[in-house]
Amino acid sequence: MKPTLRLCTIAIVTTLGSSFGFAQVSPQNEIIGAARQAYSQGHYKDAERLYLTAIYETNKSAGDTSNVAALLNNLGVVYAAEDRWVDAMSAFRQALALREGTSAASDLELAMYLDNLGRAYRSQSKYADAERLLQRALAIREQIVEPDNSAIATSLESLASLYSDEAKYAEAQTYCQRALAIREKQLKANDLDLATTLSLLAMIYRHQGQYANCTRLYQRALSIREKALGQEHPQVGLTLAHLAGVYATEGKFKQAKTVLQRALTIFNNSFGPESSELAFALNEMGVLYFNQRRYADAEQLLQHALSMAEKTLGPKHLYVAQTLGNLGAVYYNQGKYVQSQPLFERSLAIVETALKPDNPRFAESLNHLASVYEQLGSYAAAEPLCERSLAILEKPSAPDYPSLIQALHNYAFLLSKTGRKAEAEPIATRAMVYEAKYKQMIHEGRVDSRLP
Repeated sequence: MKPTLRLCTIAIVTTLGSSFGFAQVSPQNEIIGAARQAYSQGHYKDAERLYLTAIYETNKSAGDTSNVAALLNNLGVVYAAEDRWVDAMSAFRQALALREGTSAASDLELAMYLDNLGRAYRSQSKYADAERLLQRALAIREQIVEPDNSAIATSLESLASLYSDEAKYAEAQTYCQRALAIREKQLKANDLDLATTLSLLAMIYRHQGQYANCTRLYQRALSIREKALGQEHPQVGLTLAHLAGVYATEGKFKQAKTVLQRALTIFNNSFGPESSELAFALNEMGVLYFNQRRYADAEQLLQHALSMAEKTLGPKHLYVAQTLGNLGAVYYNQGKYVQSQPLFERSLAIVETALKPDNPRFAESLNHLASVYEQLGSYAAAEPLCERSLAILEKPSAPDYPSLIQALHNYAFLLSKTGRKAEAEPIATRAMVYEAKYKQMIHEGRVDSRLP
């Protein structure tokens, strides 16, 4: 029997729910006020034009360099809202360079510039650069403000998002729980910043298969956002899409579809026919159809999601890799191995470039491509991928059991198919040992089941 593939159903962190920091410009004038108002109303082209005008006028009059830095930072925030990450990073870098030339090493506004650029790097999978900047921002804030200050929580959330992207879930959970403790102490129960932290921790729980905790936090965040922003706001749509993904993973297909259809409507109305948010919701709907074995519907939606993600996030973004992998799994489970091969190969190339070589997501990509090679009879190509995948997955003290179990079964299958049954037997036994451990964790309530 051929090995099964598990879809990459885990959601990425988007920038929608966690806003970039705006810098204060002094003195205010009519252009700057209009730019901020245009941004708050979602009129990003107008905001861009007004900020560019303000930057030109400030430079022309030999104005304060710190004001130019602030305007560049705010222009970067506008670009980020439009998913224009190359432009956003350029603006943030210029702002940071100017600010570093005019302020002390310990400056809260400098920390905000570092945080903004770090988040932008993270959005483009530049994780080493992002971590360096975000840790520096946290260090500055910890030197200046009290431990329970909201600025500390902002830094902790930025780092938790980064570590989650890198599949460092224990670190991500620790940072995010610290942030949530600060938010719950400082904020009212219906504050939007609290909803952001709840959503982030929910996503981290989802990565670790803790679906009950995940659902509880998403529902809290959804309630806060619906009351504060209204039923049709994009942040409400984003929360709905994440919640639907959890329902689909748990097999609650009817609930998942209802919630996802509402999210799709919100994103279409808010952003038009193309956005990274809409691509995310379409991917989740594709995963839902996959789980229901509606492969033709899943294929259509995932192709649409892939095209949209490539346009809005760029062809080398990790979310593009995830969507490629999901589409590849749709073909694989229909026995269309030739069609799935280039998708898994491209997904692996993105993941290998973006992530460190010991990342569990990298191991999962290796295992998926190995599965395809096996079904095509390319055992020599598959075997080193299986070995690399297992070397990564068996290393952590708390492994990703579903991925590890799948990889072991995959390797045992390969050994058996190549006439090495004596070698396959201990591999299959290891898989059964891990299955028993994982089932015990489920029984104890530490995780929810996500075995294939």
